[in-house]
Amino acid sequence: MTGLRQLLEAMREAFAASLRNRLLLVALLGALLVSLVAPLLVAARGFASEVLADDFFGVGAYLLGLQGGLPLLACALGADLVHREIADRSATHVFVRPVPRATLLLGRWLAGSLCIAVLLGLLLALAWLALSIPELDWRRREPLHPAVLRGLALGAALAAPAYVAVGCVAGAVFRRPVVWSVVFVLGWEVIASNSPPQAGVRVWTVADPLRRFLLGTIAPPEGDGLHSVLLGSARRFDPAEFPDPLRSLAWFTAIALAVALLVYTRREYDSRSRD
Repeated sequence: MTGLRQLLEAMREAFAASLRNRLLLVALLGALLVSLVAPLLVAARGFASEVLADDFFGVGAYLLGLQGGLPLLACALGADLVHREIADRSATHVFVRPVPRATLLLGRWLAGSLCIAVLLGLLLALAWLALSIPELDWRRREPLHPAVLRGLALGAALAAPAYVAVGCVAGAVFRRPVVWSVVFVLGWEVIASNSPPQAGVRVWTVADPLRRFLLGTIAPPEGDGLHSVLLGSARRFDPAEFPDPLRSLAWFTAIALAVALLVYTRREYDSRSRD
């Protein structure tokens, strides 16, 4: 029970620190603004009849949220939760507390994952409601379908722990963890997600299995914009060549977290003050 109490206390402290993160707060305000302004623009411009409701919401939420905002924010938050005390040379004072390093890191990873998943889920729900309440004349007279919202929210809940784990690795290993997190998201994932499945590198990303999970969960009609975006580069290959997306996400998260734990619990960090 002592270990569980220590884990919960580490989670509580990290969750409170996450809510005070300036980058997260700025991104949250920006996302709220987009969620509220988007339906007003649709109504004012009168182009709702030219697009499908699910395409407008689904493609925008996927590109801005799950492919853009979530990876960068989750990695940055994970890196900040782990690296902040290392950067200001106070890590040694934290480590002398009667709490194992592994418990500290697990608590911070859980808190960061929960914070990102909950906030993004709430933003997705707000955007969906903002587009659903006005009586907009969408193309084919089709309203927004709840399945799109459920699929995106579930995808966010699955991707958040993986990206926060990447941030934890960067925070434990590198002196510039945010830079390396951006390299992973905007560099490695872009390259690996477009490689042939036979190369075996797609499993070392979060973006590719997440996209395939959303495609199978939401199941948008072929030919729609959301289907085309989620299919991505996979259209050139046989679906049977790809591994199960849930298994890929689970293995990636477990390995990234294991690496973070191994480094964080074994490395000696400098405690000398900055002069």
